[in-house]
Amino acid sequence: MTAAFGEAFASVVPISAIAGILFAIFLWRRVAQIQVRGGGALRSDNGREYLLEEEQRGEAEVSIDPLI
Repeated sequence: MTAAFGEAFASVVPISAIAGILFAIFLWRRVAQIQVRGGGALRSDNGREYLLEEEQRGEAEVSIDPLI
């Protein structure tokens, strides 16, 4: 019984690996076709100013409640 299981397992693993690789390539190609757009409204003149403001605001809004 273990020999039959070993043979079946040995043939299923490579087929599953190939199917997984092909599926990953399919998804990679599909995601690569997605166009990234927008974000222009959130940017300032140099593009970094918005990120700096967001980082500073995030630190100021974080509060630690000592009662918890």
